[in-house]
Amino acid sequence: MGAGVNTAFIERLNATIRQRLSALVRRTRTLARWPETLTAGMYVVGCIYNLCAFHHSLRLKLSVGEHGHHWVPRTPALAAGLTDHRWTILVQAGGSYSSIREYDKLWGYLPL
Repeated sequence: MGAGVNTAFIERLNATIRQRLSALVRRTRTLARWPETLTAGMYVVGCIYNLCAFHHSLRLKLSVGEHGHHWVPRTPALAAGLTDHRWTILVQAGGSYSSIREYDKLWGYLPL
């Protein structure tokens, strides 16, 4: 791979943002009337994309025993070493970390 930016990656990111932020989709009923609303939406989409959502291409292969392996899912923030755990949307919205741990004990991972 070259050191330059691959156009396909940028186009995939643009498509993901358009898919998750309805104000950027053509012929939608939702409008971004103020730039502040669009900016806030972009921050929310970016945080969920980088901190909450597992990415298939970033998973890590770990050996288990002699003949097996296990795939560990990772977010972009985990892969870059910016955090040591997957964040949930509840934490992103200002929820307490202890309530996340209590939820995980009862139900497992908080669904996206």
